[in-house]
Amino acid sequence: MERTPRTILIRTIGVLFFIGISIFGYNRFGRYLQGPRIVDISLERYQTIETLSVLVEGSTNNTESMTINERTIPMNDDSTFSEVVVLSPGTNIMEIVVTDSFGKQKEYRYTLYSTKTNSPYKNNYTEAQQAQEEQENAESLPS
Repeated sequence: MERTPRTILIRTIGVLFFIGISIFGYNRFGRYLQGPRIVDISLERYQTIETLSVLVEGSTNNTESMTINERTIPMNDDSTFSEVVVLSPGTNIMEIVVTDSFGKQKEYRYTLYSTKTNSPYKNNYTEAQQAQEEQENAESLPS
């Protein structure tokens, strides 16, 4: 086979075309190889919180659905999310699972410690029960 300038030119163009197609394909579909991931989130791995709720917000990449502690979280069109999560007093483990359109999942785990011990809500049932007992006692007394 002769190495004429024409065959060298055709081979070079063919190799460059193949490299160009490969780069285009990776840029277009390479994100699916990486899978789903959280790009930015308002939590730290181990965090102390002084309330019984926390606002979790951030953004994701290559994600079709997201759950926090098995509860589906709605995402905006630009792959951002914002959700208030209720905590119990003491240690709370928050598991965040992101899933892409191919079913590939990635799990993130955050440990939050809530120092708040008293609930901001009163126990209305106990108060109502005590009021009912007082009323029954008042009715049973002779006038």
